[in-house]
Amino acid sequence: VIEKYSCPGEVAQQIKLSRGGLEEWEKDLFPRLVPPGGRLLIVGCSAGREAVPLAMQGFRVVGIDPIPPLIEAARCHAQAHGVEVIFEVKAAGDLDGSREPFDAILCSCYEHIPTQRQRVEVLRTLRRLLTPRGVIILTAGWCRNDGLRLAMVDGLRQRLRRLLGDRFATEPGDRVVRHLSLASDARVPCFYHSFQRPEEIRQEIEAAGLSGETDPEGPWIIRPDNSPRQR
Repeated sequence: VIEKYSCPGEVAQQIKLSRGGLEEWEKDLFPRLVPPGGRLLIVGCSAGREAVPLAMQGFRVVGIDPIPPLIEAARCHAQAHGVEVIFEVKAAGDLDGSREPFDAILCSCYEHIPTQRQRVEVLRTLRRLLTPRGVIILTAGWCRNDGLRLAMVDGLRQRLRRLLGDRFATEPGDRVVRHLSLASDARVPCFYHSFQRPEEIRQEIEAAGLSGETDPEGPWIIRPDNSPRQR
């Protein structure tokens, strides 16, 4: 994943996308879920497309991404707009629970995290980083296999995992993609996990001690099981 997003064409594409600012659903969602001046963590912040406009709205924003040129672009983006955002070169799996808690965490890289075990562990870490009323906004979708070949491959993977356990590392739904955008270098592959049903995502959320529902705007809105809902 790091190698793919570090390709010059991908970096240029992400910088271009950052200039477009927030999407319409994001403009509605963040003010609805996060108190004015609240703390936001963006996991997979790329070149700052969400972080910079949210900071311009008065939120206190921290963005992390494992791609150094994207973090550098994000810092330049924030400086050009005169806002203060903390950007760090860091992957989701490198987070720990020692920070000041956040009112909301946006995770937009979930499908790029390999293995169910690691994805659940990332969610547990994000849970520890939330305030009592905090929420995780998870942009993860699902799409059923389209074609006999993928269905057969995933069926074989399922059987091998039952037989060999974690000794067989590949899981049903694991994919290798070669085109993230029109700027992609097809010679560089990228890991991507394709969820087949929303229940698969929900199971991982619940395994992390969280509860989640899809928002009408699209993403999952996730809270600790014992968290009071905002009114």
